[in-house]
Amino acid sequence: MSGRPRDIWTRLVIDPVTDPLARGLARHRAVTPNRVTAVAGVLGIAAAACLATGRLRTGGALFLLRFLADCLDGKIARLQGTSSPRGALLDVATDVLCVSAAYAALAGWAITHDRASPALAVAMLCALACYGWSLAQRKHLADAAGLGDGGSRLIDRTDLPLLDPWLRLCRRLNMSPVPWAVECETLVLGLLPLVGGPRFLALGLGLGLAFYVVATLVNLRRMWRIAGLTPPEEPLVLPDVDVVIATHDRPVLVREAIAAVRDQDYAGRVRVIVVFDRSAPDPTLVSDDPRRPVDVVANERSPGLAGARNTGIMAGTAELVGFCDDDDLWLPGKLDGQVRALMTGGPPTCVTGIEIAYDGTLTPRVPAPADLELRHLVRRRVMEAHPSTVVVRRDALLTRIGLVDEEIPGSYGEDFDWMIRAAGAGGFHLVATPLVRVRWGGSQFSRQWATIVEAIDYGLAKHPAFHEDRRALARLLGRKAFALAALGRPDALRWAGRTARTWPREPRAYLAAAVALHLVSADRLLDLAHRRGHGI
Repeated sequence: MSGRPRDIWTRLVIDPVTDPLARGLARHRAVTPNRVTAVAGVLGIAAAACLATGRLRTGGALFLLRFLADCLDGKIARLQGTSSPRGALLDVATDVLCVSAAYAALAGWAITHDRASPALAVAMLCALACYGWSLAQRKHLADAAGLGDGGSRLIDRTDLPLLDPWLRLCRRLNMSPVPWAVECETLVLGLLPLVGGPRFLALGLGLGLAFYVVATLVNLRRMWRIAGLTPPEEPLVLPDVDVVIATHDRPVLVREAIAAVRDQDYAGRVRVIVVFDRSAPDPTLVSDDPRRPVDVVANERSPGLAGARNTGIMAGTAELVGFCDDDDLWLPGKLDGQVRALMTGGPPTCVTGIEIAYDGTLTPRVPAPADLELRHLVRRRVMEAHPSTVVVRRDALLTRIGLVDEEIPGSYGEDFDWMIRAAGAGGFHLVATPLVRVRWGGSQFSRQWATIVEAIDYGLAKHPAFHEDRRALARLLGRKAFALAALGRPDALRWAGRTARTWPREPRAYLAAAVALHLVSADRLLDLAHRRGHGI
């Protein structure tokens, strides 16, 4: 999985607060990333003003609130799919202005009130300026050398057995193992003024001086190492991509799906292969455009989505293969971002977030890198990593991962089965932006309860991972209980009870019991879940 490691403070303290808050705010169109950035800027200037006038505790509290708001704007931009270079520039400029003003205000008050020597305060501000310059130069050199992480991976390895548990935890959480600028700013400008008031000003300025001197030296070392690298050559030709769209009796929607794929701003060749399942191919869809050809074929394998997808895969020859359901839409920038992620090496599969359209509402859903690990996938389907977001290397698809399983009853859950295998065959790159619009409500499977029960039993027999995790097992047992209740089967309550015994906190156990006892209808609960961008 790709993605720059998070800072310790952000990952452990801020993200648990801002992740659910961002999901709630992103649903409101009046809340935009730039407006949140402006709020963060106002809080930062207010914090600097309080620090400059000696109201240290208030200033520290406002600075901590500013940082929380500063973390929200990027999350909301990704959830709403409104990330832009201008927004990123505004965020960085506001951040630099607020932090610099807060440091200057704190140092000025400390000097005028004899809380720190002028030499210490001036030295700290000079070290801050040197750090800012070295960080900007390091990132510039890293971008020129093709290192998207700013050269952070160019770190000498240290073999210290005592640190192994911490390093493993950091890798699991996608977190930096060492404190960096965020932790220094939070401590010196937020926590120490809030908790200690004037008593800890000299300590804070001393810690800031020490940190920025060390950080500047680290940046200079990385700049030296980056300068010695040979810049990578930009490939002249981007790889071809085959996009498989399986369709059945959706003549209008499939045309919209095809158009969205062909409209992708991608310099390589994109071939759309439309597979007609249990229906005659429509020759009017064919196009011989050399950059965006469209071919139509009939499903030559087992009837259903799995066989249709496999027919399209085997009909193609491109290095990369993408999937799109016939009722979904690829949004601008999807394919180019995914191909460039795959070209960096690593995992053979790349996914993005989605934007769920249901009954007039749009709900952005973006997975976190940890969500795509096998242990999390079996516990939670992670609908954010939808099959319509998948782009995969053909060689991995035909070997390590394998084709779509055509033995699954009714092809129900074939995408979940395939994602589990992909997670165990190298994992995923993640483009953490909603780049596919998934139109819920027209699913051919959402209420085929008997097929759902058969498919769940098949999956439980196929994947031992479900039986190794009580929460994962309870999730599937709960879905089976709900489907049985929707069918009016008398054994639904027994399966709901088994689910609750396996994992008492599994909500599907109690939803299934409510349906079985005729307290609420299955259709009503399913509708409520879909309105929030969830399934049952």
